[in-house]
Amino acid sequence: MTDENFVENASEEKPEEICGTDAEQGQDEDYEYDDVEVLQATVDRKLGEIADLRSKLARARSEANKKKYGDLIDFLISDIVGYRTVISDLTDTECDLTDLEYDPDNISDYDSEEVYEEYLAGLTEKDRDSETLADSIRNDYCDDVLEDVFYAVGMKILSSEDLLDAVADCEFVVTELGRAAVMEDSLYDLIFSDAEDEDEEEETYEALGKKSKKKKACKKKGKKSKKKGKKKK
Repeated sequence: MTDENFVENASEEKPEEICGTDAEQGQDEDYEYDDVEVLQATVDRKLGEIADLRSKLARARSEANKKKYGDLIDFLISDIVGYRTVISDLTDTECDLTDLEYDPDNISDYDSEEVYEEYLAGLTEKDRDSETLADSIRNDYCDDVLEDVFYAVGMKILSSEDLLDAVADCEFVVTELGRAAVMEDSLYDLIFSDAEDEDEEEETYEALGKKSKKKKACKKKGKKSKKKGKKKK
């Protein structure tokens, strides 16, 4: 789920406003409205699927089928919660989950990946394409929200001496900070030029200099890894 403190102002335009826009208002606003339409259509489809599954569950006799339909229903409800949260953030409207009877403190125990694969296998080709598109929109939006959260956390750390001291004591975080810094050209040049000017750290700089020869290749490799497919959230 997204953090309301970070996403409540994520969308400056409302669908109603976008509906009434003229052609000159730009493609970004139209694209955002299209996203909301896709997500809402997906929610509506899933609500219909839940109704059908509940009917099958009521007629099921074997425990295996009861579990199968029950797990699919729980999965779809959880999925709808995610979609409605994004829609709520994009449209700046209240996220109403009352019709789902959703209880975040009572999460069913099932293999989400297995249930998702079973769910996809039961969709028509058209619905599967729609599912893929909606899932991509949701994941991209959540990635953007996380980027905002990470930035806010980073700025909070930089503005607090206590947090900076705590971060300095965490080897993993310091290593990741160094990794990110050497991947940024302007910071990389600043870091190594500063080290070069310090005669008393010549030995340390020589070690860094040897590593710097491999920097460009490693940098390209790091960027390439970002192109891997996203895992469903």
